[in-house]
Amino acid sequence: MSFPFDATTLKSILSEWPEELSKIDRQLASAPDHAMAVCVMTAHRTLFTLGRQLFGEPSGRTEAALLVIDDPDRLERMLESILSIKSWKALLTVK
Repeated sequence: MSFPFDATTLKSILSEWPEELSKIDRQLASAPDHAMAVCVMTAHRTLFTLGRQLFGEPSGRTEAALLVIDDPDRLERMLESILSIKSWKALLTVK
């Protein structure tokens, strides 16, 4: 999504409304974290979808082990290698 003005212009426009400006500042500050969380959740969902088709249902322990992985680079490597891996256990060894 793009806006017709930059953050500096927006702050200038909203300078008369400190409460609104503060709210936007908080949202802008948390945006990178939110975007990263969405990427990680999408990677988890994709790994589970493909993994179920390739390896069957994961055990509860396997599911928990996968869900604690929050490194987007590692998740990407896992996604890149899932078609050449033979099991959930092997998938979890991808570093």
